[in-house]
Amino acid sequence: MATESEHHSSDQPVHDRTPGKAQKSGKTFEKVFILLASALIVVVSIYLAYFYVNNHREPRVRIQPKNCYAETIKVVTDIDYNPFSYVNAEGEYAGFDVELMNEVANRLEVNLDLKLMNWSEAQKAVFSQEAQIILNMETDYVAQDHSLISTLPTVEKQYVVYGREIVTSVAQLYGRRVASLHSLPALGLTREITYLPSYASIFDGLKNGHFDFVVCPIQVGNYFLEKLKLTDIHPSYAVSHVYGAMVLLENNRELRDRINPILRDLWREGFFDYLTEKWVHHYYVNTTFVEYITRHPWIWPSAFLIIFTAALGIMYMRSKAREKAAHREYERQAKYIKTIEFQRQKLIEANRASEQRTLEISEALISVLGARDPNLNGHSQHVQNLTLLLYEHLPQALRIGINRSDLSYAALFHDVGKMGIPERILNKPSKLDDDEWAIMKKHPRISTDILSSVSSFKTIENWVLYHHERIDGRGYYGIPGETIPFAAKMIAVADTYSAITMRRSYKDSKSHEQAVAVLQEVKGKQLDSELVDIFCTIDPEKLSACAPANLGALQ
Repeated sequence: MATESEHHSSDQPVHDRTPGKAQKSGKTFEKVFILLASALIVVVSIYLAYFYVNNHREPRVRIQPKNCYAETIKVVTDIDYNPFSYVNAEGEYAGFDVELMNEVANRLEVNLDLKLMNWSEAQKAVFSQEAQIILNMETDYVAQDHSLISTLPTVEKQYVVYGREIVTSVAQLYGRRVASLHSLPALGLTREITYLPSYASIFDGLKNGHFDFVVCPIQVGNYFLEKLKLTDIHPSYAVSHVYGAMVLLENNRELRDRINPILRDLWREGFFDYLTEKWVHHYYVNTTFVEYITRHPWIWPSAFLIIFTAALGIMYMRSKAREKAAHREYERQAKYIKTIEFQRQKLIEANRASEQRTLEISEALISVLGARDPNLNGHSQHVQNLTLLLYEHLPQALRIGINRSDLSYAALFHDVGKMGIPERILNKPSKLDDDEWAIMKKHPRISTDILSSVSSFKTIENWVLYHHERIDGRGYYGIPGETIPFAAKMIAVADTYSAITMRRSYKDSKSHEQAVAVLQEVKGKQLDSELVDIFCTIDPEKLSACAPANLGALQ
């Protein structure tokens, strides 16, 4: 049996070794922690440097024309229209449109003779047939000049007002000095606007006080603010949203028809998204670090390692008292998160209730229209159901840019403007005469006037306005088929089918088979061929189920 002293002597070494091992283990952990944290700091610093350089460097045109073919096309555009077309510091052509045109020329297998010049000179070159194509002209301008035709849209542009004062309406520009490059007849500023040949001269005039305001695309305006260091000038009111396209003379229709399929392929391949990020978002719109790392997911593993390593260090170095404080803070945060979640659920419920009220009011409004015109009783709901069914059968690529809820309201309200048409015309059992027909053709515009009072319906106004346009350009407003909003084309197909299968006071209804035959007959002339082909593949039973339950006028 060991004595008391032996007990002490045998226990003491064990007691003494324990702190030594813990201390040694702690130091090892600290070394590993410091090395790992240092390595991660270096990696993150490299990432941050790469982010800064990549986000501020001057982009360059990656795609060059091959110029090894027998055919050559001559193209012109604006020389000072950054970020779409301009000459960089090295004297090279650069910009969104330049890279796009190079790619299109390569796919067309033609040589490219591209020249950047003053915008007014570029227009003259096209009208004098010295060039075949001018890039990035607004499609609404083309619609006013029947000697011009345009390709599919290549870019969306939002025109805004720049000035030292903030404006919230066009009315604030009346009696002021305004400069613009493009014609803006819809604004009613004929006396106020001075048209200049380039945005460089426009912003010089604004800088020197020759003008109070200028109107231009926001992408271009932001560039000139940076270039001229105009820190006291800001964009404010958005006056219009337009599309730019490649524009040709009417006699170059064959070339336009060769270009359109290529543009359609480029949209589907994501090439336009690449150009937008490179030339518009990536350089000329300030990109936040959060947006950058969202587009570059390889940064997330590093962030995770940093958080994990920091957590280990905190766990090692904090005392029990700090741990208890952290636990109390965790409980407080948990209660806070629970409260936030409860409030979020309440907001979701309130939003659903609001949407339901909007739907009920909308259906009530359409019921009023049905009461005025028995021939339309249930027609709007029928077109709405058919349009949504067609939407469900579209390929995913064709749904881009079309919100299902917006499409539903647009289809429901497509004929709401008939509330402004006299009942003697709506309910006339015989064919309308020319004067009556002219009045009837006003109903799309009346529809948009009604919808314009609701800000949330702003998106669908053009869908409703142009649902009677034809692919061959012989619709109510005579706009080219390629400029008709895709959603309006969808509503037109559903509206036509409903009208054919619906029994009216002045005609009998027709069968599904007869309606399909009519659709096939008018596709490519009145209706979009691709949409008609998709519509005709839908199961007839599903089409039949689209008729509202209270619709007595349909078979």
